[in-house]
This record gives sequence, C-alpha cells and structure tokens, in this order.
Amino acid sequence: MKRVRRFMKHKLGVIGLAILVFFGLVAIFAPYIAPYDPNEIDTSRLPSPGMPAPPSKDHPWGTDDLGRDYLSRAIYGARISMSVGFVSMGVSTIIGVTVGSIAGYFGGQVDNIIMRFIDVLLCFPTFFLLLTIQATLKPSLYNVMIVVGLTSWMGMARMVRAEFLSLREREYVEAARALGFGGLNIIFKQILPNALGPIIVSTTMGIPGAILMESALSFMGLGTQPPTASWGSMLSRAQVYLRTSWWVAFYPGLLIALTVLAFNFVGDALRDALDPRTRV
Repeated sequence: MKRVRRFMKHKLGVIGLAILVFFGLVAIFAPYIAPYDPNEIDTSRLPSPGMPAPPSKDHPWGTDDLGRDYLSRAIYGARISMSVGFVSMGVSTIIGVTVGSIAGYFGGQVDNIIMRFIDVLLCFPTFFLLLTIQATLKPSLYNVMIVVGLTSWMGMARMVRAEFLSLREREYVEAARALGFGGLNIIFKQILPNALGPIIVSTTMGIPGAILMESALSFMGLGTQPPTASWGSMLSRAQVYLRTSWWVAFYPGLLIALTVLAFNFVGDALRDALDPRTRV
C-alpha cells in the first residue's frame, strides 16, 4: 500500500496511467466505439478524387485519400500499437531476464561468455539490425512483434545481471545455499522476486520504444501491411498531404506522442514508488 500511495503522489504518473487505461479500453472495445468500418472505402466522401476530406460532423477527424473514416482507423490503430508494445516487450523481458539471471548468478566464465556475446550484439545499431531482419521476412504484425522483442533484450539482460551480482551476496541467498537449494530455485524463488522492481520499471520504459519501432517500420512499409490500420502506416500515407491536409498527419502523430509520453510518466512514477532512493 505504501508503494501505491507513493505512486499516486506522482501527478504525472497518474495522468499517464489514466491516458494508458483510456487507450487500452479504446483498443479493447474498438468494434463498439468506432463509428465506421476502418477499411471501408467510400470515395463519395472525398471533396475531389485522391484528396482527403476535412473534419466534419459525420467524420470528426476527416477521412484519408480513399475516403476511410480517420477516427475509426485511429481507434483500430491503437490495437496494433498497444499490442506490439506489450507483446514485443514481453518477449524481450523473458529473454533478458533469463539471460541476465544466468550471467549474474553463475558469474565467472559463464558471465564472461554471455556478456561478450551481448557486447557483440550491441555493436550493431538496434534499428538497422531490426531493419535487416525485418527486410528478409514477410512483413506482418506478428513478425514485427517477434523481431522487435528479439532485438531489444540486451539492455534488460545487462540490468538484470547487475541486480543479480549485487543480490547474490545477500544473507538470505547464502542461507538458501546452506540449506541445499539448487541454483534454479535460488534464481527464481530467492533473487528474482527481489529484483522485480527494476525489471518492471525497465519493461514499462521499454514499451514506448517498441511502439516507436513499430511506427517507424510501418512508416517504411516493413511493418503492418494495408489495409490494416496502424498509427505508423497512417503517418506513411499522410506524408504526401502534409501541406494540404494537416489532419492526416496530426492525429496519428499526436496519438503516438501521447502514448510514448504516458508510458514515460508511468515508468518514472513506478521507479519512484518501487525504490524511493532513486528520487531526485
């Protein structure tokens, strides 16, 4: 309860959480909230062929160049962005925690081999590594989730390793060894629960990065494929109309910015709530 109260005192964290809850509900109930089918093409809505319709009473956020309701597409786009963020960071966290735990607990040669392998991976710019892998695969939402997760676990592994190097010398770990508990038992039942705070914070702070990666891939045509709506693909189509139809870039860009900002606010609040010593 003390941690909850510390979190609630963080005003920006509460605001960020409220935004994320709202976007989450929008994504879950998208079929009931969206006023139109997001993929319904209706050129009769356009003021002229190939020109997006401006916001109106029937279409509050206007339409795209194919006459598809922009608000409906933005609502369904929340499903894609939120799904990619949570699933890809779930994959990244599982790999990073597993690898970091093994390296930090066993140390020695095992730690040295694992960390040198991570150093080699970190030599490659993450985004270009992501582009290379994604370009060789068939672009799809599931591939985006997996690839983003597989290319973003190294930082988590290094953080978990550092936590384990500190925690493995504590008295309760020594007591568990003296009682004859095995390595896996000590890792997952003794040390890992005490390292959950930094892991939760790191995962929360990593989700917006995954959302931005998905948006960038979709912007370049390597992520979510048409006609599926995602905020990144909506921005990609919008670049042609930046000077004539402001809304086609404004709304998806605003949603991406709000989501990333909200996750950062929540991550800061969680860090302060879980470990008050980190407060500045």
